Amino acid sequence: MEAASKIKRSRAVRIWLLVLAAVLILLFIETSGSGQKGANVALTTSREAVGAAVIVDGRKEGVVEDGRSRGVDGGMAVLELGSGSHVLELRKDGRSILERTISVDNREYIDLQGQ
Repeated sequence: MEAASKIKRSRAVRIWLLVLAAVLILLFIETSGSGQKGANVALTTSREAVGAAVIVDGRKEGVVEDGRSRGVDGGMAVLELGSGSHVLELRKDGRSILERTISVDNREYIDLQGQ
């Protein structure tokens, strides 16, 4: 019985708690602050906008794709934008087909169909 009481306690629980705390701190640092990457933005558009370049704050961030593979009747673009206000423009065939200011908090769904 005496040998059983002298068994060392495992440090595994403490180590895992420290690892978890470190990961949470890194996630907080990565996602906090204005202008940080990480906010997910999903845009849905009309079918006519499929193939249009998605310009955000003067920089090309993606292309509107056919949304049928994702269950969307029309076009869709998924972007990662920092929090805050952004100027969004859709360009197709060398001309602007839509320009709008959007506000991003965390995850945003922006429906541009019919606009």
